[in-house]
Parts: sequence; C-alpha cells; structure tokens
Amino acid sequence: MKSYLDTGGFVIDDLYLVNAELALVYGPFSFQSEYFYSNAQSDTGRDVEFDAFYAQASYFITGEHRPYKTSAGAFDKVVPNRNCFIGGALGPGVHGPGAWEIAIRYSRID
Repeated sequence: MKSYLDTGGFVIDDLYLVNAELALVYGPFSFQSEYFYSNAQSDTGRDVEFDAFYAQASYFITGEHRPYKTSAGAFDKVVPNRNCFIGGALGPGVHGPGAWEIAIRYSRID
C-alpha cells in the first residue's frame, strides 16, 4: 500500500481535534465540504499541527438528487430516474440514460 502522507513516529501527551462538515442539496445540485485540524502536544517540545480540507460540488444532468440520511449523517445511494438499459435489454423501447453526474473537487492536506 502506498502512503501519500507519512509523519513518522512521535510520542504525544495531548491531542486536540476540530472537525467541521457542511452539506447542501438543492434539487440536482449538491455541495459538501469538510475541515479537519489536529494539534498534537508533547512534553519533549515537539508539538505538531495538521490540517486538511476538501470542497466538492456536483450536478446531476439527468435530474436525480443525492438523498441525505440525517439519521446516519451521510449521503444515501442515488436512485436513477430511469435505469440504463441499452438496446432494449428489458424489451422493446425499455431503456434510459441512467444517472449522470458531473462533479468538481478540491482538497488539501498539510
């Protein structure tokens, strides 16, 4: 497994964490973002701070939406308005485009 971020090992005495999330769904448009901050303190004087964030926006060009389950605090699966069957796989004339989404995302970690 490839590591994209490796701090090496270090001993800490206290750890302070902050995490904030935002999610918005407006019809076929959705936006979500998250910020994470960590402050690790050590008696040896090697205190370190980490932070990371991402922001993502998407739009369903076929009209679907991303359902949000408040009980789970997460997005649920997308159900297409019309399933994607090419060539009438379920019979003559029974086909659709499926669910098509365009998205953009930016993230950073320090």
